[in-house]
Amino acid sequence: MPTGAVDEQTWRELSACSREAEHQLAPPAPLLMEMEPGACYAPGCRNRNLPVIQAMLYALSNCWSDMPRVAVTGVMDKATAEAVGYLQARGDLPVTGQIDKAFWDLLAHAYRAAIGAGES
Repeated sequence: MPTGAVDEQTWRELSACSREAEHQLAPPAPLLMEMEPGACYAPGCRNRNLPVIQAMLYALSNCWSDMPRVAVTGVMDKATAEAVGYLQARGDLPVTGQIDKAFWDLLAHAYRAAIGAGES
């Protein structure tokens, strides 16, 4: 006769089903870029965030044919600075060619608007 009590095995199975449903139904976690307050990526610097930024710039250059192309190098090179300046001009930011928090916010917004879920 059923007791209404859940044994350990049943609880584990229910928990596993719940976790699987959460993975399938929940939206993807947002990407939060960590930048020190006042940080600025200037030409010539290397940073672990740069490959992600460069990949996003590359993807945007597929949407805007006049945007400079960027290679994913992890170095703030001339091409990256030009693409940053291009996006700064489009977003009404001062054109410095440097990456700061204001630029990151602009890049994230532009990427979501232009690329969205990435579907063609």
